[in-house]
Amino acid sequence: MGDNTEEGDDTEEGDDTEEGDDTEEGDDTEEGDESSGGDTSGGSSDEGEGEKTQPGDAEESESKEAPHSPSSLFDDERDFDDDISKALTKAAVEEMKDSAYQIFSTDWDKIEPAQMAKHPDSIEKMVDKTQHMIASIQKSLERALAAKARKTWNPGQRRGRISPGSLFKTAVGDDRVFRTRYETQAKNTAVSLLVDCSGSMSWGEKIETAGLAAFALSSTLERLKISHEVIGFTTQESRQMTMAMKKEGLRVQYAREEALYMPIFKGFNERLTVEAKSRLAHLTEGDCHPWLRENVDGECLMIAARRLKSQRAERHLLIVLSDGKPACPGDWGQMHRHLISSVKALDENLGVEVVALGIASAAVSGYYRKHVVLKKIDELPVTVVGELAKVLLAS
Repeated sequence: MGDNTEEGDDTEEGDDTEEGDDTEEGDDTEEGDESSGGDTSGGSSDEGEGEKTQPGDAEESESKEAPHSPSSLFDDERDFDDDISKALTKAAVEEMKDSAYQIFSTDWDKIEPAQMAKHPDSIEKMVDKTQHMIASIQKSLERALAAKARKTWNPGQRRGRISPGSLFKTAVGDDRVFRTRYETQAKNTAVSLLVDCSGSMSWGEKIETAGLAAFALSSTLERLKISHEVIGFTTQESRQMTMAMKKEGLRVQYAREEALYMPIFKGFNERLTVEAKSRLAHLTEGDCHPWLRENVDGECLMIAARRLKSQRAERHLLIVLSDGKPACPGDWGQMHRHLISSVKALDENLGVEVVALGIASAAVSGYYRKHVVLKKIDELPVTVVGELAKVLLAS
């Protein structure tokens, strides 16, 4: 990130579903060259510590605690179905083969906690702009959840409440004259909010709108006790990666020529604490733009999906907040095709429901079957909550 101080310790995300995590010290200063599709104003950025993702490797990864944050807050749940994880990884590899999606290396990709807000009043401003809508969103979802839940009585029990209709059984010595109440929960759901942090999101108020929407949705999901994560996606320059590509001579046209960077604003195992709010509030600050660069949507979508699938839940919902098309130095055609195939694979084969929230843009309609456009934050309670409830509670 732009102004982060480099740490000497190695860190690594302990996610069973994010395969092949390595450790590497970010001891090189990144070059501040401007590239197409992203906003690189603000100069250079350092490579901080973090997790590197390797989609094709299904080996078990190790875990170490980050010195600047308890790893338990950002590690995914380890208790999950290995078959699902393997299927997701296999599907990701197959999608890359089918679309001729070629990556130079994932060695310099990073997933790590996001920056904190720079200004002391950023959290207060963010809360003030969204507090009035959170209650409305919560009520709408609660009504839908209540309508979907079923409460029934199980008769023929040996304990519980007396069932008047079963008292005749006592005449033949049968003591199963009680009943117990059984409530079927509407949906056991895990949610991932994936925020586009590309350079184009710095235009106008897009990134602020996305940050406010992510906070409002996260606050609502927290109140409803729905497990969720808020994670962003962009890229960062790596001098090491650039030198390695130059050494190879670029004999192959790779999909992307920059390293992925995915900041975690709130982890699955983390409450919406002051620290989490501060990381989200940083998105709403006008001077956070320098680190917003490119967007490699397909890969980041699959990474977020693997993290989401690690959560024990009946349903997995991935909400993408983006202004549209992939953009990064490399082969745009590969990135375009890979995003389309990734969304299709998740929706149709891997049990992840994907919904796009277009931030002041309808470009998401070209990639996501389920989508809705948010032009300004005040539209959130009306525009988004209906679609969200419909997807969460669909039979």
